[in-house]
Amino acid sequence: MDYYHATFIACFSGASVRVGYSENINPQKKIRNKGLDLLLTHKLNNAELKHEVEKNLDVIKFMGGSLETNTLENWIDSDDKHFAEEVLQSKRINSKMFFVAFGVGASAPKRKWPLSNFIEVALWLEKNMILESFLLEALAKNHLDMNSGINLKV
Repeated sequence: MDYYHATFIACFSGASVRVGYSENINPQKKIRNKGLDLLLTHKLNNAELKHEVEKNLDVIKFMGGSLETNTLENWIDSDDKHFAEEVLQSKRINSKMFFVAFGVGASAPKRKWPLSNFIEVALWLEKNMILESFLLEALAKNHLDMNSGINLKV
């Protein structure tokens, strides 16, 4: 789905080559993105379910780019490490503790896992693995029943 109007942006940017996934790759996109194929110079028709990163890598390959690896990277510097240490210390987490962080957000509602599933997994982990669990994203304080039994740290 083109949730952020990237196809329009590409078209109106004046780019002479505009590559994107066709509106015909699934029924929902055919409805929501109807007519956007007209704005593309090259359409990808692969309807295979893939992670968003893999879809973007397919665009690079289609355009003639080569990939050394498809692994994700995360570049952090000393400021990032210092910030993380401060956050963990403020929650009384030390470097010897094992914890799990849940990133519970998604851009599309159909890709969001129900909050009750995260709570169930977190409770199981706390009970069976003796660890702390964290729920990330804005939902934690606003959407969580604080009587759920989870040892929530936000």
